[in-house]
Amino acid sequence: MLMPSSIQVGPFRFTVNGSADAVVRARTHARDQRMGECDSRMLAILVDPTTPFQQQQDTLLHEVLHACWYVSGGYEKDMDEDTAVGRQTSIILDTLRRNPDLVAYLLAEG
Repeated sequence: MLMPSSIQVGPFRFTVNGSADAVVRARTHARDQRMGECDSRMLAILVDPTTPFQQQQDTLLHEVLHACWYVSGGYEKDMDEDTAVGRQTSIILDTLRRNPDLVAYLLAEG
């Protein structure tokens, strides 16, 4: 199954890039071995296409949650766990509803 090429998160459309070259550039820039990245400024999500399918699913969800975090306003100093979770719930549910291809990809058997 193919990874979605874009994902709608609130009013923003994030492009999804599965380019090995882009991953190498991100790793070089960050000086780490990341498997993905969410660039909220550029509205872009990057996933390493060289990892196993199930790892790509996990990484994509991780990066989508970063996008949701960005759209919902993120974390504030001294915010308690319940407030942080509450802030995320609606945007995550909305993102899943707006992106049935994302849900299908995440639930696909590899």
